[in-house]
This record gives sequence, C-alpha cells and structure tokens, in this order.
Amino acid sequence: NPAAKTNLDVTNVAGLTDVVLKGGDGSLVTVAAGTVVTFDGATAAAQRVDTTATATAATVGLTNGATVTALTVNGAAVKTLNIASNGSAANTITALDGTATAQAGSTLNVTGTQKLTVTGALATTFTTVNASTNTGGVSVAFGVNDVTVTGGAGNDTFNFGANLTVAD
Repeated sequence: NPAAKTNLDVTNVAGLTDVVLKGGDGSLVTVAAGTVVTFDGATAAAQRVDTTATATAATVGLTNGATVTALTVNGAAVKTLNIASNGSAANTITALDGTATAQAGSTLNVTGTQKLTVTGALATTFTTVNASTNTGGVSVAFGVNDVTVTGGAGNDTFNFGANLTVAD
C-alpha cells in the first residue's frame, strides 16, 4: 500500500501472474510477459507499467473505483493493451498513454463487469477498440484516426467528436 512513488521490478520472480497495487502515486511496475498489474480502489497520479521487450500484450486491471490520472504502459513489442474493469464501483483513467503511441495499429480490449471511463482522447495509434466482453459499460473519446469499435452489453459511449468519418 505505497503512499508515494514506488518502483517495483518483478521480472525475475518465477511464476508470478498478478501484482496488485492499493494506492501510491507515481508507481512504476516492471513485469514479465503475461503478468497482470491491477490498481485496486485507489486514486493515484501517474502510474507506469513496463513489460519485457518480448511481450506483445500487456494487461492492466482497475478495481473498486480506481482512478488513475495518467496510465502509461511501455513495451517495445506491445500492440495489444487489455484493461479489465471490475469490482464494486466504476473505474476511471484520465489519460491513457504509452503502448499505442509507439505501435501503429494497436488494439485496446476492455473486459470486466464494471464501467470504465477514459476521459482523455486515446492515442491515435489505437485503431481497434473491443469492449464486447465488458458488461459494465465503456466510455472512450477518440482522436483524429480511423478506428474500429465494438461495444459490449453495458451502456457504452464512444465520442468521436468532429472526427467521425465513414472510415470509422
């Protein structure tokens, strides 16, 4: 339960599948491919998740009303960002950065049973957003890129603003 900036490198922990952070501002978690990092019920400033160079996907969880003001996910080979939104209350990301900024044609998958709101526009390198397995609802704003969107069973809101074209 870190109260301030925490750097946690668990890339060499054999068999580790999950890391759960309860609070902490400015945390950096470095994980091996396949490890899920979950932010549980906390309001936190900048959070960063780094994956190993070979990871092609990264998975981040938000639970119990987590609010992350800036989430950055780094990984040289990451083209898929999976976000699971679960728990007892809706979860929020103010700014979602990283991962897709370096990888054109990236995919954002949103799963879970709670609403996920991303208040800032997604990086333009996200070309696919798939929320088909989320039942709580997803709210996302898009930049100026063409994007393919699949909603789920919840009350989804996809804001294209003035950027909606026939290619979307």
